[in-house]
Amino acid sequence: MKIECEQPYCNYIEVLQRDAEKTIYRMNCGDGDGIMVCYPVFDGVELYYNDFQAFRCSEPGNRPGSNFLEINHCRKGRYECCFGKNHFAYLSEGDLAITGWDFPCEASRFPLGYYNGIEILIDIAHAQEHLSCVLEGIEIDLDRLRQKLSGNEGCFVLRSTKEIEHIFDELYHVDPRVQKGYFRIKVLELLLFLSITPFESGRDRRRYLSARQACVVEQIHDVLTQNLDQNITLEALSKRFDIGMTTMKNCFRAVYGKPINTWRREYRLHVGARMLRETDKSVLEIANSVGYENPSKFADAFRKQLGVPPLEYRKNNWRFGAFRLPGVET
Repeated sequence: MKIECEQPYCNYIEVLQRDAEKTIYRMNCGDGDGIMVCYPVFDGVELYYNDFQAFRCSEPGNRPGSNFLEINHCRKGRYECCFGKNHFAYLSEGDLAITGWDFPCEASRFPLGYYNGIEILIDIAHAQEHLSCVLEGIEIDLDRLRQKLSGNEGCFVLRSTKEIEHIFDELYHVDPRVQKGYFRIKVLELLLFLSITPFESGRDRRRYLSARQACVVEQIHDVLTQNLDQNITLEALSKRFDIGMTTMKNCFRAVYGKPINTWRREYRLHVGARMLRETDKSVLEIANSVGYENPSKFADAFRKQLGVPPLEYRKNNWRFGAFRLPGVET
């Protein structure tokens, strides 16, 4: 059985390719797009490889039903999802999230401007019937798995562990000759792992923010990115947005994965890299525009961060590729 999930996204996706083995979608996110490659695994179970170059992700207004489980593993980037009006969950590299469609994600975004990972979508009723007769001795209760989410506001985030890495790392390097069977083995392994995992013990409060905290972090991000040539202190940000210093630091790190000053320093340098690629401005002009009064200090910091001096990067940037900008489209 194919899970009918295209209709809710009909205004955002197009089918690029469809055959017996897979379906490839392109999703229009407004400020970028994403590629989703879908493979049927079992009756009622689909596996997606997701690769997004965008900051926001479209969420459907109407889902096909609430009797679904969605499991996401983040390989690269970061993912933010809003459940209800006051609950924001964050997924960073190596993390695993389990959500139920009876607690729909109302809005989502990719704070770093890119995201790569695996999604497993399960139609509980159809999948349970099929899984029950796959192998003797395998006991997977999908309804019980969904019920475990009820005490976690519909979303449970497991921080990166060796067990999670073992399950998913191999899914990113599958020999096409054994793909279908391998998908089935790994999905069963994952569901068995989740069935014995107590959702309460792995909960990390740093992965969750209130609506106000998420809003403040986004405002701080905007101030920092729109005023790169200015020296803005943490004390000034804390006072301006009426948020405690420790809370501000923790919330920003929950969203962007790094301390504020570290993130901003790297951001400035990567914006400088983009300007070197896309403009004819001098190193002095670029240094000044991203907050460095001394071009030598900019060049030294650039070399330490990106591995080459600015002028060499400009001359040979095709060798280095377009570096990811944390929070900026490249």
